[in-house]
Amino acid sequence: DEIDVFAGGEVFIADVPATAAETVLYATLVRAAAMTALVGYERGDPAPDVADHVLRTVSGVRMLERWLTVLRPALTELGDAEWVCAESRRLLQRGNGAMRQRRALQRHGEIADVVAVAAAATLR
Repeated sequence: DEIDVFAGGEVFIADVPATAAETVLYATLVRAAAMTALVGYERGDPAPDVADHVLRTVSGVRMLERWLTVLRPALTELGDAEWVCAESRRLLQRGNGAMRQRRALQRHGEIADVVAVAAAATLR
């Protein structure tokens, strides 16, 4: 079986990465996920079947830990495993762009604070 090189997939995210590092992290995770899926396809592994109720009940942190475990061989092959793990920890500590913007709004209730946080993130 040849893989159709023009077959594609889509990746949906709930938030736009706010910093360059978050963008690189996202792109690296997507690349590693594609590599992992391709290896599984070539071995004839069935696609994972994860029930919706599992996705709704597992914490985001736990899901990320599991995903990084699954992607580790591809991340290692790319030479990015250590960086991805470190950047993921930083992101979990800081929060994503939406979380940082909500915190800024809660501090003073000013939209200008939200804009300032978003603008500052583009320089990181």
